[in-house]
Amino acid sequence: MDWVPLGEHLVQRGDSELVVPGSHYPIAGVLGFGRGMLHRPAIDGSETAYKSLLAVASGNLVYSKVKAFEGAVAVATPADAGRYVSPEFPVFQGDEGLSPAYLRHAVSSEFFLAGLRSSSSGIGARRERVHPTTFLRQRIPVPPLDEQLRIAAHLDSIGALARKRRSTATFATAWTVALRDRVVEGTGGELTSLAHLLRARPATPVSDQETYRITGVYSFGRGLLDRGPLSGDKTKYAAMTTLHQGDVVYSKLGAFEDAVAVVDDSFTGTQVSPEFPVFEVVADLDPVYLRAALTTTSFHEALKHAATGVGARQRRVSPSAFLSLKIPVPPLQRQQAAAVVLSRAAEIGRLDGRAQTLTGALLPAARNEIFSAMR
Repeated sequence: MDWVPLGEHLVQRGDSELVVPGSHYPIAGVLGFGRGMLHRPAIDGSETAYKSLLAVASGNLVYSKVKAFEGAVAVATPADAGRYVSPEFPVFQGDEGLSPAYLRHAVSSEFFLAGLRSSSSGIGARRERVHPTTFLRQRIPVPPLDEQLRIAAHLDSIGALARKRRSTATFATAWTVALRDRVVEGTGGELTSLAHLLRARPATPVSDQETYRITGVYSFGRGLLDRGPLSGDKTKYAAMTTLHQGDVVYSKLGAFEDAVAVVDDSFTGTQVSPEFPVFEVVADLDPVYLRAALTTTSFHEALKHAATGVGARQRRVSPSAFLSLKIPVPPLQRQQAAAVVLSRAAEIGRLDGRAQTLTGALLPAARNEIFSAMR
């Protein structure tokens, strides 16, 4: 099948409206990577330097001159109609031979995005704007209209499945959090300060001749991250701390965002900077239960209140403040029973996350398969 330039089916609209101070204009933008249009609050005509704006109609194609190479191309839906865009967002009207639903998928495909990248000179953020004449030279396959509608309906059904799956995943995440909180709080353990459960691990001097595997801590209880190797002569820190399995480590800067973790065997022997206090467990604590207790909603709230300073870049939790926090500590046997439930819930969460990732990849993969077959 022949791929034809967009200019054979699209015409740029030129019916912009003069901006009038005192009038209100609901603004739209275009998201990257084929994610549709972005709705912004309405502005007064006196709040923009543009002399004219253009109201988008359903079915119009809109793209960002600056971000076109990132897939900032969209076909307006009825929900987007009536919103205004600046001259930085060229708008096109299609003819009767091109289905808007089909066009939406065509311009969101990797093939189309690759063409835009190659037509936009420059590298990365320094790429030049994509001019409308250049944009209209981009090619897409245009089968008969009934075939366009069939393809669009098929891809729309896959997109609906992905949206439904995301909704289910949101519910599953909330369920997992609620279950974790309920299990930890339901153990009936006595609230005990971390100072009675943990002991600070000392840091060791950094050697210029050694290479260290550096570790960080994700926010929101997502565990540890591998930052890769670092030569001792490349760090400003005079000392670092080595992690041991079962240790508790947190980020002074990110603690108020739940950046707390329990070290597993895959991170044993790695190092962290002084920005990440490390503690050895000195009580009978099951590591699975401990990890859950340090990431409950109530502990997260306590961490936020323990942080001092103003602004996200200044708020920190000191080791003494961290050790003053409390978690419920039931007998070890009860911890281990709770850990069985918590481990199963975590596995369900991992499987759900994997399923969500796979489902999210279905639509792009289906688009690529269909448009590849048309070449």
